[in-house]
Amino acid sequence: MRVAILGVGGVGRTLASELRADERVDALLLADAVPERAKVLAGMKGRVHLEARQLDASDPAAVARTIRKWDLVVNATLPKHNLAIMRAALDAGVSYLDIAGTGPAVPGGTPGILEQLELHDRFRDAGLRALLSMGLDPGFTNVLARDAADKLDTICGCFGVGLIPTGAADPYALRRQALGIIFIIMDKSDKKTRFNLESFIDKSLECLEGKLSRDKAAVKNEVVEFFKERLRNQLLLQNISHDSIEAILSTNWFDVFDAAERVSALEKFKKHPACKSLVIASKRVSNILKGIQLKGEPDETLFTDENEKALWKVSKAIEPGIKKHRENGDYEKAFTSLASIKDVIDKFFDKVMVMVDDEKTRENRLMLLAFVSRLYAGMADLSKLVAQE
Repeated sequence: MRVAILGVGGVGRTLASELRADERVDALLLADAVPERAKVLAGMKGRVHLEARQLDASDPAAVARTIRKWDLVVNATLPKHNLAIMRAALDAGVSYLDIAGTGPAVPGGTPGILEQLELHDRFRDAGLRALLSMGLDPGFTNVLARDAADKLDTICGCFGVGLIPTGAADPYALRRQALGIIFIIMDKSDKKTRFNLESFIDKSLECLEGKLSRDKAAVKNEVVEFFKERLRNQLLLQNISHDSIEAILSTNWFDVFDAAERVSALEKFKKHPACKSLVIASKRVSNILKGIQLKGEPDETLFTDENEKALWKVSKAIEPGIKKHRENGDYEKAFTSLASIKDVIDKFFDKVMVMVDDEKTRENRLMLLAFVSRLYAGMADLSKLVAQE
């Protein structure tokens, strides 16, 4: 069977991931008004060939031309397009399925789904099938939640008994299931609704207690790394640079939606004039603080150099703004605020010796650098970035 999916949002992506593993499916077409959505999935390897195409769902003639040689069209676009796409499917001689119904186009008018049902006889006479409203929210959202939970239990269970994918074999399709979970979380998350993957893994392993044949802590670490690698590969497929991905994945990435937001903002920040200097400075900070755990704030009375005083002053000044931007998920503004530290941190490293003999001065300067690192540590490990010329 050749299946065309129109609309490659969260539902469309999930359907594509599932259908490409179905032995009854020979080929998949992914069509969306935003071509990048389809191209991301089309670049993934799998049993079924994926073809990506840009398509305006509001153009019935274009829809009919696009789907004419396919066996089934799955309409995962907005419900307002249902009737037009259903008619295009009839004209193209293709069976039809959509995921959500719609009400009247005008107040007091006929509900859209009733207009679709009026096409019943024409589909029957043409020897075609049409299935309507097969994924109504919140029903389908609940199905996705259950699907993600089942997938996660399968992954944790397999790892828990030593059935771990290798480079050559993945008999239980655990990689595909992990990607399905990531797609679901990404699609159903926003700035107010968040999902912490680590807590879900903990809960899954708790439910599997007594069924695992391996140490639970070791299993958790392996599952976490397994998901981390899947997320890394998915971000690479979106043409995000490797160093940006590593900078984000070196911090807390369990809120997958938040991690994606941060890596997008970081990619833009790399074009900022201050970025190169901050990357170099962060590498120096990272090297100096390596293996040292410091909390709290430095003692201002112990500052002896004007440059360390200046670094402390500007760091304290930008801290509230960066914190607010991070809480609001506005990482572009957070990174831009951080850029204001460039000149003073450059002068600090030019003029100030951190590892001096005097213990109190040395510890206080280390405390200052630790404070500076905390300004960005929760967003990205800037030391992982490649300093661009």
